[in-house]
Amino acid sequence: MEHLKYVHAVLNETLRLYPSGGFVSRVTNTDVDIGPYSVPADTTVLIPLALLQTLPEHFPEPEAFRPDRFMVEVSWLLATRAEQKG
Repeated sequence: MEHLKYVHAVLNETLRLYPSGGFVSRVTNTDVDIGPYSVPADTTVLIPLALLQTLPEHFPEPEAFRPDRFMVEVSWLLATRAEQKG
């Protein structure tokens, strides 16, 4: 897996730009405030992945294809797996 770090980063960046699902849904288990909105318990909330993954505060230059933004995560994951095996 060590030699496929960049391939892994390319796949993550591709899925960030072109998510396989447009939305995920979650059901609130308690009343919650999300920004200016109050959401009661047992409400289905739709989370727009395509929108979240293009927010500049989370992904600088969100429209650019930059697999390197995932290289740190991959390094951390590989180090964790190596420790588990070791």
